[in-house]
Amino acid sequence: MRNLPLPTRELAREQLIAAIEVYERNGERHGYPATDAELDAVIALYDAYDAVGGAPGDPLKGLNLDAALRTAIQEGYRFTQVGLRLASIRASLMQGVERCPICGISAPRVLDHHLPKANYHPLAIYARNLVPLCVDCNQS
Repeated sequence: MRNLPLPTRELAREQLIAAIEVYERNGERHGYPATDAELDAVIALYDAYDAVGGAPGDPLKGLNLDAALRTAIQEGYRFTQVGLRLASIRASLMQGVERCPICGISAPRVLDHHLPKANYHPLAIYARNLVPLCVDCNQS
């Protein structure tokens, strides 16, 4: 596996806010109106992730956070697609990465989660938990 540059954290809070922004679609309300204290708790979770170098563990699942907040963050990952409100995360992670860090052959086209978003909802949009991969490596 090839080493990738460590993404910056300077926009983490703004990205988090954008991921959970409340909106309506098809008459249904989505997102989560987080308080400053809740945002601080998620940022503290990011600090914990960095402190353990991304090693898996129950504390990183954010079970102390409101379930609706965890779900909103997980669902916010879809906004990292090109043309959507968090596309800058994808663009910054893909910038300068010419080959997949796993195989070293193909160009990266997708983002994968170091710790899976299915279990680590609050880390779904955290740039340091995302890895640009080629489609084949992502599917294997």
